[in-house]
Amino acid sequence: MEKEYKILSIVDPVGQKAGMDYYDIQLAKGLAKNGIKVQGYSNFTISNTEYSFKGVFKNHEVNNFKNKKNTIKGYIKAFYAIKRLGHDQVLLHLFSYSYLNLFVYSMAKLWGIRTYSIIHDVESLDGSGKNFIQNILLNKLINQIIVHNRFSLNILRENTALSDQKKVHIIPHGEFLELAEAKVDRKTARQKLGLESDADYFLFFGQIKQVKGLDLLLKAFYEVQKDKTYLIIAGRPWKDSFEPYQALIDELGIADKIIMDIQYISDEKRNLYFSASDFIILPYRKIFQSGVLLMAMSYGLPVIASDLDPNREIIENGSNGFLFESENFQDLRLQLEKVLGEDVEARKQVGRNAIITMKDSFSWRNIGREYSKIVTK
Repeated sequence: MEKEYKILSIVDPVGQKAGMDYYDIQLAKGLAKNGIKVQGYSNFTISNTEYSFKGVFKNHEVNNFKNKKNTIKGYIKAFYAIKRLGHDQVLLHLFSYSYLNLFVYSMAKLWGIRTYSIIHDVESLDGSGKNFIQNILLNKLINQIIVHNRFSLNILRENTALSDQKKVHIIPHGEFLELAEAKVDRKTARQKLGLESDADYFLFFGQIKQVKGLDLLLKAFYEVQKDKTYLIIAGRPWKDSFEPYQALIDELGIADKIIMDIQYISDEKRNLYFSASDFIILPYRKIFQSGVLLMAMSYGLPVIASDLDPNREIIENGSNGFLFESENFQDLRLQLEKVLGEDVEARKQVGRNAIITMKDSFSWRNIGREYSKIVTK
């Protein structure tokens, strides 16, 4: 007898453009393990018996108008296909409260499609959110709301007078253990990147923007007095310029201690950086959930992060990672000096504990089980 599945569509225009394809595919696998079959629509194509994705969204255009036009076309294709198949439930990622998203969710409502929405940024990190759109989306258009942690839930409740508190659910972002299987040994990774075999390397990875606190890290790193210690900065600016950070590097006179790769980082090169580094640093001023944090912990790479609530929900200081006082670069300096003083085995144990945390608390199978409780049919 053929196994009976609930049906849920995932529609995601970001996909391969920002690594969301991994999230989508792993979530689809977790859902399948819990009796939910996924038909996804994104900018990549993959198919098997339990889930599949069709490429209906085009790659990013330089022209912003064309980009939005292509995005709307992709949503129309996806929603049309969903209705044609007789499906009526869709999972959407929400990163901002924009007019475009207001249009998309209104279209889903008009077509009789039930929406489950993962709210990644419950309020805009660049201050561009529109409160009236937020209220319409959360109270009128979205059927079930998912946030990744208690902090996001609290902010959501503070910012929006939710008419139905019961439709909001905390379901965590999942681990990156499958990606971490590609990890190579440190010696090989350093050779490929042209790094020294016997030095200490801190890594700052991901999009560079003001809320990520790179300036705080540079000030802290300047005061670390230890030979053969370097900082790798890998990523590209987002709605920002790297010039202020370069000016700070020049002002502090630490250019010879900084390795810069200021561009989009490929998956292959990201794997090398995560394999080659001793620690990763997340000096964020504000965050709702960090995929970089979960990825680093999946690699067993010790994390040094600001003590923001979302980080504290994952990191137990000194056990599976390290925390410092947010926006206090002197405290960050002390933490950097402390971890540099740890022996190699102590560092490895923190990394092993991080992997255990990912397996125990952030497995996609368990995440799929939580979704199975709210998907209706």
